[in-house]
Amino acid sequence: MCFLPDQSLRGCNFNDFVNGYRVNEVLRRIPLERHKTLVGIALDAGFSSRSTFQQVFRQHTGKQPSEFLPKTSEIAISDV
Repeated sequence: MCFLPDQSLRGCNFNDFVNGYRVNEVLRRIPLERHKTLVGIALDAGFSSRSTFQQVFRQHTGKQPSEFLPKTSEIAISDV
């Protein structure tokens, strides 16, 4: 599995390569697109379904996608 562009591509198939970029794009967009759901951001990044997104995201990050969302209290404080 390859995730970061600077890692060796040995042992990395095309889907892993592309999905690594998709996961990075989701992570980049989460703080920028608060008005969208995680699934909406994932679909915009190129994932074809919620289940595929969640599975690939866990494989690449070791965490659930929701763990990367800002806490509600942090949003309220930072938006004031």
